[in-house]
Amino acid sequence: MKGLILAAGEGSRLSELNLKHKSFAVVHKKHVINFSLDLLSEIKCNNGAKLISEIIIVVGHNADAVMAGIGYDYNGIPVKYVYQAERKGIAHAILTAKEVLNDDFVLCLADEILLNSRMQSLVQFFFDTQAECVCGCVLDAKDMSGKPISYILKHYDSKAVIEQVTEKPKEYFNEYRGVGECVFSKKTLELLEILQPNPIRGEYEMGDYIQSICNMFPDKVFAYDLADAYVNINYAKDIDAANKLLE
Repeated sequence: MKGLILAAGEGSRLSELNLKHKSFAVVHKKHVINFSLDLLSEIKCNNGAKLISEIIIVVGHNADAVMAGIGYDYNGIPVKYVYQAERKGIAHAILTAKEVLNDDFVLCLADEILLNSRMQSLVQFFFDTQAECVCGCVLDAKDMSGKPISYILKHYDSKAVIEQVTEKPKEYFNEYRGVGECVFSKKTLELLEILQPNPIRGEYEMGDYIQSICNMFPDKVFAYDLADAYVNINYAKDIDAANKLLE
């Protein structure tokens, strides 16, 4: 299984911090991107060995700084870089890395912080259910204003099956906040080749990619309660919120 981190964005909303790259924002004495790197490197096989055989990082803005800052090995896992010349959405970034991935993969975003992540159990759930996709979610009944993806779910045998996906929704169907950390089967990569740009925003969006998987593989796409809380680092105030979260 491969690990994929998306780190191509410019991060203009953090420009006041004069960072070489937004993923180098410091939270709890650690660069934000290192939270994702640690998340991937800590996933284990049943025998205790590292599950992730290679970490692919999609870079774009100031790519040289990201490559120099991380290098080509992280905690004993090889790191490879793919350059995304045009930023056309998350699904487009995954498509950029498609040929290098060529395997089941765990997706992480370079600007997200999770509290008490359950990624190990999410990956085990992916294998146990023979899923095509498992989407990380955080149960959040207090503040849904920034929720990027909303899922319509049906439940059976204590599993939450995703039936419908809406990106940047005008209304929310439940209290689950979709986050960027998800696991995908190798088979789902082929759907990226036929995915069309979102007619409203013109980008190749994560929500549309997941919806295409739901359409192709009914009852094989699940939501999973991944963490106790979540912060997406977009503004300087988000760094303060993440530091408080991790105190």
